[in-house]
Amino acid sequence: MSDAMSFSPLWGEWYLKELIGKGTFGAVYLAEKTEYGNTYVSAVKHISVSKENVNTEALIAEGIIPDESALPAYFDSVRDRMISEINFCYALRGNTNIVSYEDHLIIPKPGDIGCDIFIRMEFLKALPKYMREHYFGEAEVIQLGIDICEALEVLDKHNMIHRDIKPANIFVNSVGVYKLGDFGESKILSNTNVGMTVRGTYTFMSPEISRGSAADIRADIYSLGIVMYRLLNGNKPPFVPPDSGNTVRPEVVEAANIKRFRGEKLPAPMYGNNRALNDVILKACEFAPENRWQKPKEMRRALEALQDNPKQQPAPPSVPVQKTAGKNRLPLILSIAGAAALIVVIVLLLVLLPKNSTDTEQSSAGAGADSAVASERSVIRELVSLHMTKPPSKTTYYQNEAFDPAGMELEAVYDDGKTETVPLSDCMISEFDHTAAGEQLISVTYRGQTAQLTVTVEENPDEKGISGSCGENLRYEIDENGVLTVSGEGEMTDYSLNYAVGENNRAEIQSTAPWHLHASEIRRIVLEKGVLSIGSYAFYEMGGVSEIRMSEGLRKLGASCFSGCRSLRTITLPASVESVGKEAFVNCDRLEDISVEEDSRRYTSVEGILYTKDQKTLMCCPKAKTGGVGVANGTEIIADGAFEGCSMIDEVILPVSVLKIGDYAFSDCRNISYITILSNIVEMGQGVFRNWQPDQKIQIYERDTAPDSWHSQWRSNCDADVIWNAEQFAVG
Repeated sequence: MSDAMSFSPLWGEWYLKELIGKGTFGAVYLAEKTEYGNTYVSAVKHISVSKENVNTEALIAEGIIPDESALPAYFDSVRDRMISEINFCYALRGNTNIVSYEDHLIIPKPGDIGCDIFIRMEFLKALPKYMREHYFGEAEVIQLGIDICEALEVLDKHNMIHRDIKPANIFVNSVGVYKLGDFGESKILSNTNVGMTVRGTYTFMSPEISRGSAADIRADIYSLGIVMYRLLNGNKPPFVPPDSGNTVRPEVVEAANIKRFRGEKLPAPMYGNNRALNDVILKACEFAPENRWQKPKEMRRALEALQDNPKQQPAPPSVPVQKTAGKNRLPLILSIAGAAALIVVIVLLLVLLPKNSTDTEQSSAGAGADSAVASERSVIRELVSLHMTKPPSKTTYYQNEAFDPAGMELEAVYDDGKTETVPLSDCMISEFDHTAAGEQLISVTYRGQTAQLTVTVEENPDEKGISGSCGENLRYEIDENGVLTVSGEGEMTDYSLNYAVGENNRAEIQSTAPWHLHASEIRRIVLEKGVLSIGSYAFYEMGGVSEIRMSEGLRKLGASCFSGCRSLRTITLPASVESVGKEAFVNCDRLEDISVEEDSRRYTSVEGILYTKDQKTLMCCPKAKTGGVGVANGTEIIADGAFEGCSMIDEVILPVSVLKIGDYAFSDCRNISYITILSNIVEMGQGVFRNWQPDQKIQIYERDTAPDSWHSQWRSNCDADVIWNAEQFAVG
């Protein structure tokens, strides 16, 4: 593999800084770019398609190529298939539970056949590392299962399977959302060659894939089930003996895989104390695909039904408890005597221990294992000092930038000489004055011990305004009047949410958009002609914005892009808009009207409410709308969150055409006295009537029970009076 570092800077501004992971087909690097004093990070995967990765003789022997002269054409086919897969990743951008593709670059090898492929993705933490730093109990296993099922639902809609679901291909963002990644390259390479170094991950592989048989999305459901099984099984595969220790011999794992692949029934995981959760996992891991969950949505709904009441696993006993037969009394007496002697010793030790040793620590055994699954005996020890072994990635700031502890590493030292890494989430960070230029001392405190570092705050280089990049070929500028203008030609970057240290050292949720630190100063947003999209979370919680001007040519509004723009009263979508992301206008408390230019081919507005052009889907009702709402005749779908938080609406009339009501569609509609659900509604989402009160009524027409097609949690956190077999009325 060629030296990837030598290609820096990639895309003209991204520098590969360090190797953070290595897989079968390539390596992943931490990449950084610095702009106007701000440092941005991404993960960049490098794949080298070259002779060194190919066994030419094997390709010839298998009939893939006739001779070595055909290698250039073979590599071209690999490159073309990779491009097709990259295009697919591009189309998947914006899906919450799939690692976000950001850019790619294909560089032909000079004087040689083949190429170097670089793929830039959002920077996340891999599940194995996350597990070493966080408690992982049943609630976390359930959430992981739900999130990855959401990702599989997207793949299933595109008629694709992942085929390599395992912990190393599951990632976690800063707010605990699990995402599926690395589903492109391995599929392409395993489809296009025999000679390349392609090996499946047998410990997570479904039986049908291990046999080379045809497979569908149920193979991915099986692999996800094995991942969840291992999280409740001490990080061990099924059929591996519980007493095998932390390091399991390869022949033991191989024997366990053989049992799986020949169809032996899996036992329940060792630490799966929730029988219902065990049933969900074991069904996913059934040998025959027809006996598994048939679709990811089925498995997700089963997990969501468990989510409200997960049971936490106790730490396992270090020694198995054995029953003693009644006639074998002598060993029992000796055991009791031995136990009594042990108790006496423990009491004496406790009396003699120093009184100031009060802290109790528990550590996990086994890298990557569930902390609720393997624990050591508690010891009494005292924290004596805290050291900063690595400073934050950023120690120089411009005025008005928030302190970012990312990259900081801390080590706690105890009186027994042992050390341990301290999670930043357990520490308190002193207040950071981002307004004054000069050096500042930052204190980080953990359980009474403090470590310090010095950071520098520099004056802003541009006193007249603030500007920067917000996407390829897009620039932004904030003027002295609080107007944020985006100009250029291209798509805006999709942003996400991160926890940041705010005032009084409290964690705050902030958008990663470059202008978020100046959100309180911005009053107006102007998107000039040439801006093709608004990124996800781009203008999140910009509460002072009262006007947004969008130009013709804008095609896409990202998820939650205007969420929390609480001063916005009206908004007009250009006719060119083709896609409006989920919860684009959520928490816009004063929004009264969503208008659409008349010649739009995708959307329309009816009485200020956003619909698709054919009016078959009601997309969003403005949160500040008042009075009664009659949904347009012919509407079939009430979209997810369509009326969420519309607390001033007192009546909603659904026509007989409505067939589906999405997740949280009427959540927090506190002022609606009643709503009638007609018998033609075949699908009801999760939490549709969340936070409805006892004085509100949900009248179900001609039904005495909820059908199976309704989500099991369709009225979760709902105290409303549900009336079954109600008479039909209030129907348009």
